[in-house]
Amino acid sequence: MLWLNNLNEVAFKSNEFTAKANIVQKFLPVLDELAALDERYSDDEFAKSYSAFKGSFSSALSALGATEYTAEVGSTADFLRHEVVREEYSDDFAKGAIMEPVSMGMEIEGNVMRQAKVATSLGSEEEARKAEEEAAAAKAKAEEEAAAKAEGEDVSE
Repeated sequence: MLWLNNLNEVAFKSNEFTAKANIVQKFLPVLDELAALDERYSDDEFAKSYSAFKGSFSSALSALGATEYTAEVGSTADFLRHEVVREEYSDDFAKGAIMEPVSMGMEIEGNVMRQAKVATSLGSEEEARKAEEEAAAAKAKAEEEAAAKAEGEDVSE
């Protein structure tokens, strides 16, 4: 019976964090706008007096349990945690591997509110070209076989 109570407790905590993440996610555009305004008016003395809003807002999100995370270079991109914004050929990274984190993601207890943006590898350009050639050859062979089969059927009819 104790395990059932523990399971209910874990489920409640999970639901609590999910609900909190859904609410906080709606405020992320405000944080983005504050960051953009800080950058745009960084030279304006009057605007500098309002730059603390972004820090205060970030602190409030942190107090609610929001944390930033980044992608690890070389790891495989996870579509639940990463948004691929750029893909490039690379001999140094396997296909689908993260080559460069572009921007931070944000989560609350594993509930992703904003995916981290990443650049991933398409793999080796030479290997991709070989795979394309093999696919084209296989397609041509299949078409030839289908045409030969169709001619054979036409003759027998």
